[in-house]
Amino acid sequence: MIKFDLKKLSYRLLHKKSTGNLLLEIREYPPQRRTIEILGRFYNLPFPYLIFLKEGNVDRNHLYAFSLIFAKSPIKSLHSEVYTAPLPNVFLPTGHICIGIQLDDNYGFDGLLNAFWQTAFKSYDYSGGDITALRKNYGSLKKWSELTIDEALKKLKYKASTKRGKKMSDAYCINSIGDFLRLNAAIQVIKLNGETIDES
Repeated sequence: MIKFDLKKLSYRLLHKKSTGNLLLEIREYPPQRRTIEILGRFYNLPFPYLIFLKEGNVDRNHLYAFSLIFAKSPIKSLHSEVYTAPLPNVFLPTGHICIGIQLDDNYGFDGLLNAFWQTAFKSYDYSGGDITALRKNYGSLKKWSELTIDEALKKLKYKASTKRGKKMSDAYCINSIGDFLRLNAAIQVIKLNGETIDES
């Protein structure tokens, strides 16, 4: 197991629940600047609110989901708006994170986060959703790096969707944190700030 030594940031625990051998945890991190590496170049970027979701099998140390979504403000309910994270290594529209190394649940939440921030990000998929999210939100990595945190918050607008059929009505768009959880969490009923997602 790789060891990471990065300063921990404070976070707000939005949800933590176990069902059988599944454990789901959702954390909200405050706006911050982070330096990340993309294709050998380093960018100091202002990030909005970061919502990370982790779900795993506690018996087998198997990681089912590790996902990321952005928000303009603290999450207050399941209807709080969220936005696509315009980063390579983050698959759209689910927000699933690919770090490029084999991960399991032994890493814990902090280990996964540190691995994510320290990874050398791959190139954007110039025919995919990640570059669309970047262009619609910030234009380019250079322009993004020149923004203040407040400006980065205000410019968030892109929300990814997936087409499930030939009609646009079949598309699934992640508009809220509730949508994000339905698409990512195997645990089907989730209470968040007094509200409940019910898949029935």
